Amino acid sequence: GLSDCAAIQSAFAFVAGLSGLGNSEDSLAVLASAVEASPRWEAAVALWRTIMSPDSSSPSSFRGSAVRDGQHAFRAMAVMQKVGAATWRRWGWKVDLDHYDTEIFTIWSYDTAVVGLPLFPEWRGGGPRPAAPAG
Repeated sequence: GLSDCAAIQSAFAFVAGLSGLGNSEDSLAVLASAVEASPRWEAAVALWRTIMSPDSSSPSSFRGSAVRDGQHAFRAMAVMQKVGAATWRRWGWKVDLDHYDTEIFTIWSYDTAVVGLPLFPEWRGGGPRPAAPAG
């Protein structure tokens, strides 16, 4: 039945969000500044720790990831780099693209961007997935 369908792909601990961003490269700097200065970091890391790593004080490594929709003068890789650099400046966590504790994930759609820490271990295949229903 419908209740057997996996409906939530992931959930995120909110770090920052902005709307009214332009589509130029200058908007990347605006988002990076907002991420670095966000007052929501401590709460996001606390939530991440509670769900993902109760025995850890905070992540020690991360990777930046992004998806983008709309016409922009930049690619998703530029978003990953700018937001990742802002995260590194804020926390000093080691950047590790393959063996990371968490991601700083940006979703940028047209003129709006949200940034957060994924809260499901299976986000990138890192945890067990439920078996597919028979039939």
